[in-house]
Amino acid sequence: MTASEPRWRSWYRPHGSCASCLAWGKLHWTLCYPCYNWQRTHQNVAVCAACNREQVGKAGYCRMCWAEASRRMPKRHGDSLAPVLARLRWHQLYFTNMRQAVWRHRITRHAVLELPLLERGCEPLVMVGQLTLFDAERDLSRATLPVTFSKRPDLERYPHVAIAWDAADRLAELQGWSSRTLATARRGLAIALACRPADEPVHERELVVLARRDYPIHHMATVLADAGLLGQRVDKVEAHWQRRLHGVGEHIAADIDSWLRWLRHGDERTQPRSGGTVSEYARRVASVAHAWTGRYTHLREITREEITRTAGALTAAERTQTLIALRSLFGYLHRRKRVFTNPTSRTKPGSPRRTVLLPLTEQDYRDLNAACTTPMHHLVLALSAVHAASPHQIRHLLLDDIDVGNRRLVIGAVDRHLDPYTLSALETWLRHRRERWPATTNRHLLISNYTASTSGPISSYTLTHLFQPSLPGLDRIRRDRQLEEALSHGPDPLHLSIVFGIHPSTAAFYADSARQLLEQAAAPSS
Repeated sequence: MTASEPRWRSWYRPHGSCASCLAWGKLHWTLCYPCYNWQRTHQNVAVCAACNREQVGKAGYCRMCWAEASRRMPKRHGDSLAPVLARLRWHQLYFTNMRQAVWRHRITRHAVLELPLLERGCEPLVMVGQLTLFDAERDLSRATLPVTFSKRPDLERYPHVAIAWDAADRLAELQGWSSRTLATARRGLAIALACRPADEPVHERELVVLARRDYPIHHMATVLADAGLLGQRVDKVEAHWQRRLHGVGEHIAADIDSWLRWLRHGDERTQPRSGGTVSEYARRVASVAHAWTGRYTHLREITREEITRTAGALTAAERTQTLIALRSLFGYLHRRKRVFTNPTSRTKPGSPRRTVLLPLTEQDYRDLNAACTTPMHHLVLALSAVHAASPHQIRHLLLDDIDVGNRRLVIGAVDRHLDPYTLSALETWLRHRRERWPATTNRHLLISNYTASTSGPISSYTLTHLFQPSLPGLDRIRRDRQLEEALSHGPDPLHLSIVFGIHPSTAAFYADSARQLLEQAAAPSS
């Protein structure tokens, strides 16, 4: 250091690229700290076999190549990085020592006047009883709690938070929530309620953003509904058709949305349809609406020829269901005078020709039995293959429907006998259920990690995706059981209706399939 050079240059660490690994950050002269320590422990200077640079290396490779190989394959005990080093052709540049501050121990620190900490968080802008100009949803993505909530929450200032917390404690005790779920739900409730006055409800749509911050929004919605603090709830059926209509033309989507709302809620002369019916109609019409978006702007431009052309490109079953949905759509629009003519008038959807059901093979049941790895697998397979229970009936089966002592099982309105296979699977599942969720109060027979702390059934997705897609589904197994009953006891629709509690027309279909299979088996082979 010369006399004219300032003192700080003797200890200052510059910023730049490392001369060895090319990483950018705070350097120890010309090297980053990992490369500096590397050169202190390794002395061999040679040309790297991967990057062809003359560097201090180990086993023929420089530190940059070793670091890149470790990044591509995290080293575990017994693993070798030699195959990865041999295939290196490029390197990922990175930063180094970014969190290490410049040395400042020789700089005199001046005293800073400490300002009082401000209470952070979202405070209500209106008071209790004050009328709002318009109803707007609150953005809770960045909402935080005041500092006092972490140590001494002032519940007198937030009485609605105290009400919600009491409801959360009560539901947690009734439904067997874990301590972590309860603590996270209480914090999420405080975030959602502390930013609003006590008389303003929380809309369920506002809680969606809190799910990205790992808050149990479904538990929170249940608590708010129990405490009377929940406003508008999210209609899952409406959210489903909104996703289906994404990408459809503006005017076409507006007409379809108005029709679906009419189906969902009805009017003074029409009863509302079920959620499953509305979702199925939305699925059928949305696929056609996407095809029409590029060629038409309004649904009033659709002609009968276009309806015929669209229906002709579908299969028999899809054609029938799609024409039924389109007739409902254009009939509604014509009655509301949103289209000039109804292009689906005098169009007969017809009924698809039912094919003969074929029974499953023994290999199919062997594959299903081999795929059963959990107690839930065995129980669901027994209920579907032995008792012909539908997925809906399995999901909503309650503990009160089972009488293990008398070996009775109620499915729907039919009281059935518990066979040894089903009884064994049921006892195994009940034992697993008691050990896995000992504090749950859910009355449903089948529960999951999520529904164990609620009162609802498991989702249809959980049940339908229980087995692999290559195996027969639960509906296919149920139909095979009903067909097997018709083949073994004769094609009698009345007997099938009594045994399984199915509709007479459905029982007649299984009886016809069994009759045709029996006739084919009795016919002499040519």
